[in-house]
Amino acid sequence: MNTETIFQAYQPIECYLRLLDDAHVARPIFQIKGIDAFLLRQLAILYPSQATVLDLAGALTGGVSTVFWAAQTDAVAHTFAADLRRDLKFSWQTLAAEALGQLALSAAALTFVDAPQGVPDMLETLIGSFNRLSPLLVVLPLSESASDGVLDCIARLRMVRPDAIILLLPLGSVGESSILERLLALCGTQSAYRLYALREVSPFFAVSQLGLIVERTNLHIPAIFDRLHATFDGNFNYVALADQMVKLQLEAGSLQPIKLVGATVSAGATAAEGAAVSLPTQIAHAIVTRAVSFGRWLLRKPIVPSGVTYLQCAIPRKMRAGDVVEGMVEVRNDNRIPWRPAGSTSKGVNFSYHWYTQRGDLLVKEGTRSVLPNVVEPGQSVEINFNVTTPPEAGIFKLELDMLQEGIAWFSSLGNPGPAFEVTILP
Repeated sequence: MNTETIFQAYQPIECYLRLLDDAHVARPIFQIKGIDAFLLRQLAILYPSQATVLDLAGALTGGVSTVFWAAQTDAVAHTFAADLRRDLKFSWQTLAAEALGQLALSAAALTFVDAPQGVPDMLETLIGSFNRLSPLLVVLPLSESASDGVLDCIARLRMVRPDAIILLLPLGSVGESSILERLLALCGTQSAYRLYALREVSPFFAVSQLGLIVERTNLHIPAIFDRLHATFDGNFNYVALADQMVKLQLEAGSLQPIKLVGATVSAGATAAEGAAVSLPTQIAHAIVTRAVSFGRWLLRKPIVPSGVTYLQCAIPRKMRAGDVVEGMVEVRNDNRIPWRPAGSTSKGVNFSYHWYTQRGDLLVKEGTRSVLPNVVEPGQSVEINFNVTTPPEAGIFKLELDMLQEGIAWFSSLGNPGPAFEVTILP
């Protein structure tokens, strides 16, 4: 793992924004967050070979993304930046080019590409000129008002370079972003591509707006995410340790004095340098337990092993109303961590289903749970015998299979819906 800090990763962006201020140019509405700058750099550094970057987000970020990538000369082979908008009040390309010199960055690391007729018309020619032995990172801006254009661009990219890694900014939230809903549908279980939200990799990245689309056969990206998760998950283990220390010291009858350097002990008096000031046990306990509670709150979004492939399914297409029907499904664990049955852990993985009306309205969200017969390791498949409780009234309904990690999330809500069947419910 690269030991670079978020501050260091963000430095090129901060310097460029200051140059915009000096030039009396308004900062762009969308700004790359420090955590996303860090994640973008980690992706580039940890990828097995240096990538070529095609930055299509320069106009959206006012040149910020372009300057950022131009600064990554140790991590990427070359950066190409395309100017896709002519309605800006300033030339971000000119400012970005000037910034390279002021930031002591090599102009040879960046090539500006003119795309007067938009992205689709230039992708095939431009990408065709890239070194195919070099991985391709494409930075694609997301816009709710231009979702059709975004999806068209993704389709062109997949046609020209199926192995391209598409970086998406800014990625909205489920239920609030229509383009995210369309991207989730585009990268469903039957698709050769998968959509990742970097905020799901670790609680530390919860504010990230970075998304990524990549071929499911690309094993480098999941490996990088595992490294990031393991690194930052380890950094949060202090919560458990602090909790244990509080309990042990309370059991011993008192808390040890807390050493406060320069702490105020009374009005107008200050403790000597290095002196230990004893806080009342209740106050010290409250401080530490509040910190522990905050740490637990910070860890409220664990990684959900939602990668699944449904290999086969046997379920009747005609059922009786209010009946319990048996079915069988075989699923494969496409994650890098095992599925643990819900009976063995409070946050285990279960199999279930949803009922929808023929019109598509949700009828039953919380279907009957079926426990996994055993721990399913990464890459392994398992057959699950399950029960389905049918709707109480006759009609035509849709049955959608699904899996979930109890207390956390349904796999379908993370872009991995199960197969759906039209079922006739008889009286």
